[in-house]
Amino acid sequence: GGEVPGDPLPPDTPLPPVVLDLVIPPVWTPLLRRAAAAGRAAIPGIDMLVEQGVRSFELWTGRTPDAEVMRAAALEALAPQPARSAP
Repeated sequence: GGEVPGDPLPPDTPLPPVVLDLVIPPVWTPLLRRAAAAGRAAIPGIDMLVEQGVRSFELWTGRTPDAEVMRAAALEALAPQPARSAP
């Protein structure tokens, strides 16, 4: 494949079977897009962030949270916010 703008690796660098990019935002980085296009398993950093949050919540409370609710909240927090008007 060709070079992807923002991809930290040279275009001829072979990719492993699984590519995890801890950078967020964006959720889908150029490296992850390249990995997915090459048929590799591409895992966004938000997945790791959510799993860490789930495990932390379990350790602190003894209860297992809904990971999908936590993921949705994380994605909402990362969404662009509308511009605020001056008071």
